[in-house]
Amino acid sequence: MAGETDPYAYLNREGFTSEKFKVEISNLPKYLGMGQFKKFLAKEGFVPHKIKPMGRFAYVCFKDDMEKEKAIEKLNGVMFRGSKLEVKIAKPMKDPLNITPLSFSIAFSFSMSSLKQTYANLPIGLIL
Repeated sequence: MAGETDPYAYLNREGFTSEKFKVEISNLPKYLGMGQFKKFLAKEGFVPHKIKPMGRFAYVCFKDDMEKEKAIEKLNGVMFRGSKLEVKIAKPMKDPLNITPLSFSIAFSFSMSSLKQTYANLPIGLIL
């Protein structure tokens, strides 16, 4: 059900979103600098839109679907500094701007209940 309550509805909209063209590259070398990784990708013929390192793996976003597919084909199984890379399509993130009324009301009620607990034993003069 695509619509306001679907956290992945933004993927069907027109326009660019890096989530559509994101791959996960895992099994990266333990000690790897971002500059080294960017040089490696450039040497392999890729200019990524965005790179998000996460320790031994990284999310790499490309400008279009063709670049993404080319990266999966070319980089999967490649040896890089003693590590055999694994490349696959990354799961898209849920839309962070899609706040449903239910999730907002739960968060609001939780914060109100914690405030009540915090100030429950204080005299009224100290609260104001």
